[in-house]
Amino acid sequence: SETLGVLSVASFAPRQFRPDQLVLLVAAADIAANAMHRDGLERQRQHQDRLAMLGQLSASVAHELNNPLAFVRVNISSARSILDGPGSDALSSAVRLELTSMLQDSAEGLERMVSIVSSLRTESRFALSENKPFDINSAVLRAQVFVHHQIKHQANLVLDLGAPKPIAGDSGRLLQVLVNLIQNAAHAVSTRRGTVTVR
Repeated sequence: SETLGVLSVASFAPRQFRPDQLVLLVAAADIAANAMHRDGLERQRQHQDRLAMLGQLSASVAHELNNPLAFVRVNISSARSILDGPGSDALSSAVRLELTSMLQDSAEGLERMVSIVSSLRTESRFALSENKPFDINSAVLRAQVFVHHQIKHQANLVLDLGAPKPIAGDSGRLLQVLVNLIQNAAHAVSTRRGTVTVR
């Protein structure tokens, strides 16, 4: 029901094509149309795969944001309660030190959330790309952001990265592979805290 393309055929005959020639031309048109249709379906499948992967990354980021957000809210709420409470004018040095520590924790949590959101935005831009040049080290660093909270109680993550090395590929898919590999390695560590090294 729609025009997919045009086959241009030249004939040495001055008039019309013979019936057997028309049959061949129709067959050729059908083969071309089927090939284009299959190509379109494959591109659509690849597009949906990338969107699904982006959705998984987004879910992972949302999960990662919950924990830092929780302790930031608790710390801010506690600091406000102390500052607004009775006798706040005569805070002891110990209390002030505690407030300083809590606010420092809050700042670190906020920085972590900013880093995660930044990674999500980066991956969103690359989610539909193919064979784009990117630095493999940057993919490893983004993977570290995604897995940090999930594995920090199981294993130390050590990065042994060389000089920046540009490669061509799909950075979003590589990120998902790296996240899965690091998580699997951390889960495989015994009950004693171990080390996962990305080299």
